[in-house]
Amino acid sequence: MKKTALFLAIISVGLMACKKNKFTIKEFLPALYELKIAPELDEVNLSSKALLQNWRAINDNDITIAEIEVFQNTYQAYLDDAYAILLYNFGDISKIYVYNRFYKASIDTNEIWEVYQDNSLTLAEGIQSLNNKVKGLSAIEYLLNNTQANDSISQSARYRTFLEWQIEAISLEMANIEFSWSVYQSNFESMTDEGVEGSYNMIVNRIIHVLEDLVIKKIGTPVLEAPYYETSRLAFVKESIEMAYEVFIGEGTSDFNSIYNHIRKKDKKVANLVLDDFKALVEYGDALENDYAYYYQNNPEKLTEYVTKIKALMVRFKIDIPTLIGISLTFGDNDGD
Repeated sequence: MKKTALFLAIISVGLMACKKNKFTIKEFLPALYELKIAPELDEVNLSSKALLQNWRAINDNDITIAEIEVFQNTYQAYLDDAYAILLYNFGDISKIYVYNRFYKASIDTNEIWEVYQDNSLTLAEGIQSLNNKVKGLSAIEYLLNNTQANDSISQSARYRTFLEWQIEAISLEMANIEFSWSVYQSNFESMTDEGVEGSYNMIVNRIIHVLEDLVIKKIGTPVLEAPYYETSRLAFVKESIEMAYEVFIGEGTSDFNSIYNHIRKKDKKVANLVLDDFKALVEYGDALENDYAYYYQNNPEKLTEYVTKIKALMVRFKIDIPTLIGISLTFGDNDGD
């Protein structure tokens, strides 16, 4: 009897494994949304609201340098959440440019000061109406970390209010992204056809475009100098790669059938080569414990090697993968820069 039960258990596990390995786009898309995209959008929406509450709790004339420094660190940690969802800028979402409103890194600091001095500007909605060069994640990072930031924050109520409007504008935009995705969800899950309009095609291309943007806009060859206030550049690169890796292997609130598994069913050798390159890239990034400016000034070879590894993975995605799983390559997305 025990042998029979054991035999049935082995058969059951085998059938489950086979079922998991049977990749279908129709099942993949809702799993990706429900187990990966939606939870992360909700998390960043909540953390954006918490960030605003944290700022309001210390925004008064008695604010201390210690409180400012704690908030500066809190903001740097918040950026990881904000950067994580940039991967989901594709399809209908990219067409409405909702991401462009706060991800622009090439801000205009002179124009930011002009806006700051404009007394007719009021409330977060006023910030939302401005062009992307004077608002968003990098603008807030600049306002929090420029050389005069601590003095300005501690001594100027106007400066603190301006920061609050900027932070609130981010919170409103993050809520807008979550809402936009909830509207787009049904279309996203129903577009199961092959070709450039299919959601699966968009996802694989999005991974490629993210890798391209990291090379061109965030690291560069030769390496790009980081603005002194932009301490999060390397964190952005590492987070972007990690999120692409998690989508590739099907890692969300629980595991789901993955792009890796789809490739593996077609060509196990290619799938494992891509997986190994992806893992090596994530591990290399994890080993870079200092910020971008440190490596730019002291060891740019580390950044150059990072670019080499990213490019190697891009080659896998552009040459080895498309013919295996029927992907049509498309042009890159616009994330604000």
